[in-house]
Amino acid sequence: MQNSPANCIVRAYLQIVRNNLALYPFHLYMVHAVRNAMEQIQFLPSFQSIEKELIFEIRVGEYKDKEITESVFRTNELQRPSVTCKGWLEIGLKHAYMFDHISHVDISQGNYEGIQLNYTRFEQVNVSGSNFKNGLLIGSKFTDCSCGQADFHESIVFDADFRDCGLEGALFDDVIGGRDVMSEKHGTFFGLHGIRFERANLRNASFRNAQIAGDFTHAELEGTDFTGAVLAGSRMLSCDASKVSLTEEQMKSIIWVNH
Repeated sequence: MQNSPANCIVRAYLQIVRNNLALYPFHLYMVHAVRNAMEQIQFLPSFQSIEKELIFEIRVGEYKDKEITESVFRTNELQRPSVTCKGWLEIGLKHAYMFDHISHVDISQGNYEGIQLNYTRFEQVNVSGSNFKNGLLIGSKFTDCSCGQADFHESIVFDADFRDCGLEGALFDDVIGGRDVMSEKHGTFFGLHGIRFERANLRNASFRNAQIAGDFTHAELEGTDFTGAVLAGSRMLSCDASKVSLTEEQMKSIIWVNH
């Protein structure tokens, strides 16, 4: 009975399951590794010299199988005009905007409440005064964007990137974006890098009751409100300690750096 066809099939199936369980964490690791590497690769002369289609994408996973691959970098030279792009985003399509590349448009004063923008890359986009409340912005990247008075209230912002952005008066109240959070249900990790605010203008921005690990080094923090915020693992310059009002507990939870 041990070598019966049924037992052979069962053993083969169990081996496949065991292999898949071992493979999935490695797959996730490679997705994060390549996505992180693209931060530098995209600027290499060798990469920029590659002849690319108007919509160019790098995916990690099974070759030519979009069911078990994930986009880690995309460029889109077929950008919609500002009015069209704004209307498209305001429709609120469930998965249409994730991993996309949106650049050089003005979509300010838009109502994008609840939008899913996981790993979407915005480049020189004006989103000032827009409503992103309750949005999913895991890994979203805003490069040189104008985000003044934008409302990110109650959004999920693990690993979002706002470096060099204008965020004057932006609302990050009640957002969630800590470090090293695991979802057992989906077998995924969030908060590998924390939220990046380096060199951003955060004057009079609000982080009331937020739960974030943010890098605020070299950011403008005059008038920034951290009332009730959990900031464990965040980074700030030592010289900025006098610019923000923090409780003793918040002070102790922050990593203070000198440069």
